[in-house]
Amino acid sequence: MTTQIQLHALPQELLELASQLLASGGLFAAVVRIWPELLAEQVQNPAQLNEKVSGGEMPFRICISETPFDLTAKKLQEFVERNSGLCCFFDIGKLSGEGLRQSRIVVMGGGEDVKRWTRFVRETKKIAHVGLWVVNPMDGARGLSKTSRYTDGAADYFKKGGKLLAVGGWNYCEVEDG
Repeated sequence: MTTQIQLHALPQELLELASQLLASGGLFAAVVRIWPELLAEQVQNPAQLNEKVSGGEMPFRICISETPFDLTAKKLQEFVERNSGLCCFFDIGKLSGEGLRQSRIVVMGGGEDVKRWTRFVRETKKIAHVGLWVVNPMDGARGLSKTSRYTDGAADYFKKGGKLLAVGGWNYCEVEDG
């Protein structure tokens, strides 16, 4: 089972989702930063997870696994390869003065508890609204993306004047009132 959920969500909302998943028990988490070099730190409960990200910049990725992590990798790809028990990761879109970048949650869970991962995907999709307008700022062309997801926090951010940015490139998204 591999499922990818791309969505606009505030970093704090994703941290809360990861904390809830970790609180369900029997899991390990790693906080991964990639700049200026790879730094992966293992945590075992939501309090430790929140402590690792409080007071600093949000990490690039939060990984969840049913087994402890090998933290000896020097590069991100090496980290992924060394941690074959990896079940889920959150790539956290950066929130900056430029806007909120799109995030993604990838669930590769099978592992010991397929039902846990199926339930997590279902619950995550329930909290995210579907449908964003994608805008090309060069010519103003707009198109509805029926698969784009966003959270209440991202919608509030947009309504207060924030931009919802794609993972890369110059396109941005708009929430349609309705």
